[in-house]
Amino acid sequence: MRSLLAHHTTVALIFVGSAVVWVATGYGVWDGIEPGAGFFPVLAGCLLVLFAVITMIAERRDEAVVDASAADDDAPSWSHLAGYFAALFGFALLLQPIGAIPAIVVLFAWILLVVERLSLRLVFLVTAGSALGVWFLFDYLLNIPLPRGQFI
Repeated sequence: MRSLLAHHTTVALIFVGSAVVWVATGYGVWDGIEPGAGFFPVLAGCLLVLFAVITMIAERRDEAVVDASAADDDAPSWSHLAGYFAALFGFALLLQPIGAIPAIVVLFAWILLVVERLSLRLVFLVTAGSALGVWFLFDYLLNIPLPRGQFI
């Protein structure tokens, strides 16, 4: 196991994903011939649980191969965790005032530029592609209106 923190985080993600699925089923997963309000939260919760379980299995396999006394060089740093927490907290605060697409742009720009310190060109490409992809999927293909924001 890479670290105790990584193991506990994986277990916590399984519980969070399960809780999301439990709560979101109350919104209705399917409504007639189209997805209900709980469809995407249930899907996201299931994927979170699935990938957390896959991560846990991979950790167990790696544990048998890697020497237990090896240093844990790729454990997440506290500054990275704080940066991701700030990004998610900021996204939640910005969603209503400025809308979904601008909040997604701010979220991706913060994570990629400030937390991960990627090049400005790559940050621009990934952020613009993600914002356009979200708009195309939800607003255009699925006709699910995204929050527009109060001030924009």
